Amino acid sequence: MLPSVPLHPTKALGPRLQPDRQQLQQHSALQYSQFAVCLKSGADTLHVRVPTQLATFLRAIPNLLIISDASDEIEGHVVHDVVTGLYDRVRARLGLLPIPTKTVNAPKKAKASENTAGWRADAHKNIPGFELLYETFPDASWYFMIDDDTYVDFKNLADLVKTLDPDVPYFTGRRNIFAVE
Repeated sequence: MLPSVPLHPTKALGPRLQPDRQQLQQHSALQYSQFAVCLKSGADTLHVRVPTQLATFLRAIPNLLIISDASDEIEGHVVHDVVTGLYDRVRARLGLLPIPTKTVNAPKKAKASENTAGWRADAHKNIPGFELLYETFPDASWYFMIDDDTYVDFKNLADLVKTLDPDVPYFTGRRNIFAVE
């Protein structure tokens, strides 16, 4: 017969075994200070998905930047709009004339969740998001961008990057190839 396990082990074992949250956060901040993390969200999902991430695994990340397709604020974090005016800024940087705007229709095969302005603008957040992340945290060793529906085990990630040279560029993740029909 298996031994019984209390339903609330920390209560059963006593308060001495409960971790000091402030001490854990300070330890995490030191352990993960080498990381700069860009959390990519959208105006339509920001207040639904991001609070859970901020309350859990992102709580340990001191160098956190949140980007979206609209400016906002969430739980004390500024949300940076990296989409609005993006092409005007790029064209100005290159000395090109503005392009007249035209309406772009969503693909006919798009799912309902993919037929939002935020979803369509998602790919346009990557480069300006990384630029802002680097400008904000220039001394970080590692730069990561994650979506608002992603979980990262930063302890495992820290163990992985211990074996890598931060001066060598790496791409991790999945590459997408888009084809126009």
